[in-house]
Amino acid sequence: MDTQEKTNYDKQAIIRELMGDDEDKLFETLENFSEMLMRYNSAIREIRTKFEVLNDDLSLRNSRNPIESISSRVKKPISIAKKLKRMGYPVTVESIRDNLNDVAGVRVICSFVDDIYSVAEMLAKQDDIEDPLPFDLNAPVVEIRDEDYALFYRDITEEPKKYAGKTVKFKGQVARLRREKEGMFAPGRFVMTCCEADITFMGLPCKFAAASGLAARSWVWVTATVEVKFHTLYKGVGPILTAVNVQPAEPAEQNVATF
Repeated sequence: MDTQEKTNYDKQAIIRELMGDDEDKLFETLENFSEMLMRYNSAIREIRTKFEVLNDDLSLRNSRNPIESISSRVKKPISIAKKLKRMGYPVTVESIRDNLNDVAGVRVICSFVDDIYSVAEMLAKQDDIEDPLPFDLNAPVVEIRDEDYALFYRDITEEPKKYAGKTVKFKGQVARLRREKEGMFAPGRFVMTCCEADITFMGLPCKFAAASGLAARSWVWVTATVEVKFHTLYKGVGPILTAVNVQPAEPAEQNVATF
């Protein structure tokens, strides 16, 4: 066994020790971890952007850069699991949200103490007006362009209530739901937040009577209404689609969606 194989084996052994031998549970937990980490990575990118804009603004006003460096990190899933286990908490997404406050972080270093207060004050004054979405939520059918899928997925899963009762149309690949194989599928896209290592499939549960006839990973146009209900995929409430129309589609120009 070479070094890389041993490393992979050790990781798998640690994960099984922490999460048990139930393969379905293990797969589901890791799947939820991937989605959670995608959200943390997206949040960090947003915060970093705010600091970078502030730095540019203050450098123009003061003829120098008050922020010396900006760094960020998100804990690896195995580190998160080990910490939860050490603290005596279950290894679940809910447990992470309730018990850990260091999953993700941004470190900003300023050259002078006064700069810390200037940056903090300007950050506090930044308005909370959301950036306009690249699609019209008030349209009879909310049409999502291929290049906007990642943003759409993040928005509809973070704020599902504002999509309740609306009809959406988007292109995605067919994925199966392990526990609901009849009359349901999960159209979606592979999404990358910052690098190839974090690419994961992001799909939405969708009711469709002819779902069993869809080929896995085939591309389809989906037109569907949205309701907000409990689903095991979300471990709570989230957007559930009911297909109005599903048609074959050409693959998206970019196989992986990005923000």
